Amino acid sequence: MDYFQIPAISNSGLSTFSYDPSYYHKVYITKEIKDKKESDALIFGSLVHCIILEPKEIQNRYVLSTLKPEEIPTGMMLDFYSALLKQEVQDDLAYQVAYQASGYKLSLEKVLENAAKFNKYYGEKIASKGKTVIIQSVYDAARAAADVTMDNPQWEAILGTGKKWTEYKELEITWTEEVNGMNLDFKAKLDHLFIHEYEGAIIAKYFDYKTDSKNPVHKYIDTFLFWRTYRQMAFYQKAIVKFIEQDFPNAELITRPTMYLVPIDVVRIKSLIYQVDKSYLEKGHLELNKDLNDLVWHTKNDKWEYPKDTYVLLEANKVLTLIEKETYLL
Repeated sequence: MDYFQIPAISNSGLSTFSYDPSYYHKVYITKEIKDKKESDALIFGSLVHCIILEPKEIQNRYVLSTLKPEEIPTGMMLDFYSALLKQEVQDDLAYQVAYQASGYKLSLEKVLENAAKFNKYYGEKIASKGKTVIIQSVYDAARAAADVTMDNPQWEAILGTGKKWTEYKELEITWTEEVNGMNLDFKAKLDHLFIHEYEGAIIAKYFDYKTDSKNPVHKYIDTFLFWRTYRQMAFYQKAIVKFIEQDFPNAELITRPTMYLVPIDVVRIKSLIYQVDKSYLEKGHLELNKDLNDLVWHTKNDKWEYPKDTYVLLEANKVLTLIEKETYLL
């Protein structure tokens, strides 16, 4: 089964639950909503990941476009073609569906007349057969970002030169654990895990790559805190421990896996490697444990409209109160 089809709790799913249980319920339980976002930034980040972690897969996932910028549709015309390409058969009905989805006020006949100059784009999309089409400048930028990341001298300082490391790239892990009387299934897909085994002892180091087009890498702490990435690292740390228990049953894990983040500035083409301090990891584990216990509560009570804490406050006070945590004396 494809990793994304496995019905288990992932870091992204648990983060969604932490923010809004009702949205989590509609995406992951009733599946009323598809939480699949695609943007230029995500496509670029995936390309950088592919170059670093799965270079042999580039030709299977991407097609290099020969289109000129003026041959690529934008705005509503791009919406029109995006909707058209989603149809299994490009017939008259498909054109009608795409026309409605694009939001054009012009007639369909006029839209098709204007679309004629993008026939090369359309043909290239059809020929790509589900692959992502990228232009040369995008590939070159992604290659430069990947190269500066892999050539970072910090790698040698962290991994050393004497140890023999076994590398795991895009590692998929599944496990089950009991939380508050309920067995929960989990899954994680990890970027880059290094394991050193010596005489029954294991040392593990994990590296997660983050592409960023907004903040310089020396200010990564701002991004780290905004996205609460310490939660993700705690979740992955838990996954790595389970992986070692499953695949190295006779080995002893000396310490918890050391967790690293590798932000990549795709604008300035820079990269740094940060070790996540145990203080943040402990904070992450505490938040994950609370969310998992809350998730069990929501599941048992089948209440999803609000977080558990909100239900508790409503039951106790009937009316919620906004309280200022800091009091200033005049």
